[in-house]
Amino acid sequence: MIFLSYFDIVYSSSMYHCSYESVFDATEIFFISVHMLFPTFVACAHVSMMTFLLAVNSYVLWTTFCAFFKTTI
Repeated sequence: MIFLSYFDIVYSSSMYHCSYESVFDATEIFFISVHMLFPTFVACAHVSMMTFLLAVNSYVLWTTFCAFFKTTI
């Protein structure tokens, strides 16, 4: 369980270049509190949070990619 929390913190901190930094901070705080209060739901919370982070990160990367090519082409 400690490894999952550490992995989430490292994964979230690797995306701090994103403009949605506050979303990642809030999600990470929420996950850690769920982890401490309800350890039986750790797997579900972990999968949900990682899916959310990947979806937001994919959206940010895609919009950045589109904006870059619209301005250069």
